Amino acid sequence: MTLNNEVVILLTACVNPNGMSFTVLQNSDERLCQYQNALDWYLKNTAYPIVFVENTNTYIGNEYQEFVNSGRLEFVTFQGNDFPRYLGKGYGEALIIKEALTNSRLMFQCKWVVKITGRLIVTNINSLIKESSKANTFSSACCATVKMCLSYVFITSKPFLDYYFIPRLSDINDSEKGYFEHILYDSVVQWIHAGHSYHYFYNFIKVIGMSGSTGLNYPPCTPKNVFRNFLKALYINMIKREKYIYGM
Repeated sequence: MTLNNEVVILLTACVNPNGMSFTVLQNSDERLCQYQNALDWYLKNTAYPIVFVENTNTYIGNEYQEFVNSGRLEFVTFQGNDFPRYLGKGYGEALIIKEALTNSRLMFQCKWVVKITGRLIVTNINSLIKESSKANTFSSACCATVKMCLSYVFITSKPFLDYYFIPRLSDINDSEKGYFEHILYDSVVQWIHAGHSYHYFYNFIKVIGMSGSTGLNYPPCTPKNVFRNFLKALYINMIKREKYIYGM
């Protein structure tokens, strides 16, 4: 398999939430199983290097040594789940991204980061990556009416993370409704004001898995949902991009 080293899939993980607020899915064994199933899927169904970053010092790399030795897979584990619980899981997610940027060899070498919540299988991730590569900019799904970007999968360059998102880490506070998704949206607005562009996925995001916050499954890939997503992407990308993103 030939690796595309310009693109790295970043899987964020928290095996043991340990009572984290705003997190319905608390069972560590169940979460670990979901992480392993997702990692197995991405190893089998993509051709990209993968960085798996876990923030409760839980190392699962022994079962994947072949991929680690080949340079296809990198594990980063650290204790990053000991912050005040009122900040919420979004703050922890941002710390994981920061840790990856700081300590991952594969992240250091790459140009594009495909951030995915590690328990989820995005079955059309290859199509999303291909679409994003053509757009050549930050790519996600968003909702301007509530000023948020979906956080379970987005694709971006490292400069966006380094200079626009991570510097706003202290703004994330779930107890004050400063959710990860809202800070991500605000960072994208800053990104656009700085002269960059934004791309809304034409492809409907197909997800297997459940939300850790609510315990609910993600929207199904029905013809109606696919069509509505395409129309929304067409409207944002081709007609009203600045008005939609700025919310003005």
